[in-house]
Amino acid sequence: MWVTNGSVNAIVEDKANKRVYIGGYFTQVGPYTGGGLRLNATNGNMLEPLNNIKNFRVNGYVYTAVRNNSGGFYIGGLFNRIGTTTIYNIAHILPDGTVNPNFNPNANDAVYSLALSPDGSTLYVGGDFTSIGG
Repeated sequence: MWVTNGSVNAIVEDKANKRVYIGGYFTQVGPYTGGGLRLNATNGNMLEPLNNIKNFRVNGYVYTAVRNNSGGFYIGGLFNRIGTTTIYNIAHILPDGTVNPNFNPNANDAVYSLALSPDGSTLYVGGDFTSIGG
């Protein structure tokens, strides 16, 4: 699915050439990436939407991310699913791009900040939640 970064105000179909033209208040049109994507750390170019990696598509918003010590990362935000995995507002993404099924603290509201201890044993979480991890 392709999306714009603003509103579409006009649509015209060209049946003869099998094309559709759109106009409106937007500056970009591209594939839907969900709430996250990978960028080249040197130049900022998009490498690949995360939704192309192991069905990774965040259904909602990612507000924070922190790398772990084994090649994966944690994300926090306001979401209820990643790909086909139901998970609420905080997730551990493994190095291969899959959601860690053993990490599911189910924060009951938005997560805005994450910090991992230097040894990787403790994840500190801040946000609007009132319940996390049961």
